[in-house]
Amino acid sequence: MPKLSSRKNWIGQLQKQKHQLEDESMDDWLDMLVFQEWPSIGLILAEDNEVMTLMFEWLFSEADEVGDLLQRVINSRYISSRIKDLSHEEYSLGHLLSLSPKNLQQVVRTTREGFLGICNLIKNSNIFHNNSTCAQLDICQQLALTLERLGMNGTRTSVGRLARLYCISRGGVVMASGWVIEAIYQIGGNYLRWPNLEERQEISSYMAGEGFPGCIGFLDGTTFPLYQRPGLDGKVFFDCKSRY
Repeated sequence: MPKLSSRKNWIGQLQKQKHQLEDESMDDWLDMLVFQEWPSIGLILAEDNEVMTLMFEWLFSEADEVGDLLQRVINSRYISSRIKDLSHEEYSLGHLLSLSPKNLQQVVRTTREGFLGICNLIKNSNIFHNNSTCAQLDICQQLALTLERLGMNGTRTSVGRLARLYCISRGGVVMASGWVIEAIYQIGGNYLRWPNLEERQEISSYMAGEGFPGCIGFLDGTTFPLYQRPGLDGKVFFDCKSRY
């Protein structure tokens, strides 16, 4: 069953009160206050304060007064003030870079030098430069956000946590991650390539001496934990830390 918002609930209750006042005499109205099946106007507006409840009952004892209040609620999109979150302009990248090497590496999965080096490599990517009137999050902040997200287990809760940490929307977290991955992919060919025939023979010869005949390459480094075992070739994702 869908849950009504506070505003919609107020509107429904006020409409009931207004109709009751219009249809019933004052005596019937007083009887209804005692035997009613729905909250009175005072309980709607001040449920936890007995004095304020009585005051609202007295103030809104006429149908016209309840009608005026009902119209004000209908014309108001929100019945309470909204709490403004911090914007990403108020988030301090300097605070991130001032973390100790150990804490920074836990966040961005690399050293300070490595992090800034990647920032410099991707900062000129066209993915970060468009004609939009909405300014993007700083590129280094987008990179930090993406690296930290890759270090999580991939559940939806990670998006909400990062949105609160970096003071942006949940959609912004997803978009920034995609932009950074695309920017890194664009320059990937400059740093990752398949070895040629001569290089494969050299690597294979060396690895055979280490007990891995026919091996022409291997990977090592930071792993990105997955939420669950992949359905396709899941066993090859199992690492030395018993994670996928």
